[in-house]
Amino acid sequence: KKKKVTFSRSFTIVPTFECFNQCLYCNFRETPGKSPPVPLEKVRETLRDLANIGYVDEILVLSGEIHPKSKKRGAWLDHIEAICKLALDYGFLPHTNAGPLTWKEMQRLGQVNASMGLMLEQTTPKLMKTVHKFAPSKHPDLRIHQLRLSGELGIPFTTGLLLGIGETEEDRIHALK
Repeated sequence: KKKKVTFSRSFTIVPTFECFNQCLYCNFRETPGKSPPVPLEKVRETLRDLANIGYVDEILVLSGEIHPKSKKRGAWLDHIEAICKLALDYGFLPHTNAGPLTWKEMQRLGQVNASMGLMLEQTTPKLMKTVHKFAPSKHPDLRIHQLRLSGELGIPFTTGLLLGIGETEEDRIHALK
C-alpha cells in the first residue's frame, strides 16, 4: 500500500533576532537592543511578492524572545500579531513560534494563527547547568506548561526535541515519553 506524504510550503519571517536567552549553541540570537524589528512595510512587500509567486502556503513567524518583564514585550507582541494579520490578509496560514507565552498572549495570538509552536528541546533540567545556563525560558517545566496551555486553549500546536545539545540517550527516551 502506498503511503501519502503531505507538506506545507512555507516561508519564514523573523520579527526580531533579539533574545534575552543566551543558549551556548545558538547562532540565531542578537543581543537585546541590537536587532530592530523587521519593518511592517518590508513584511507587506515580502508577502505581496510571495502571493504573486503563488508557491507558499504557510508563513512561519519565528521570533527571538523578549523578556516577559521587558517594557518592549507589549510592542513585540503587537508586532507579531500585525505580521500574522498581514499574512492572513494575503491568504497565508501563519504559524508563530515566539518562545514561552502567557495564557493571555497565547489566546491573543491564537486568534491570528492557523497553528503555533514551541520547541520542547529536552526535558532534562541538567541542561540548565550547561547549554541553557543563561537561558531561563528554556526550563523544561516552563515549556511543558506552554504545551498544556495550547491544549487548554484549543490551539493546534507543534513541538520537537533538539538533539546533540548535551542530553543522553536516556534523556531522549524520557523526553519522548
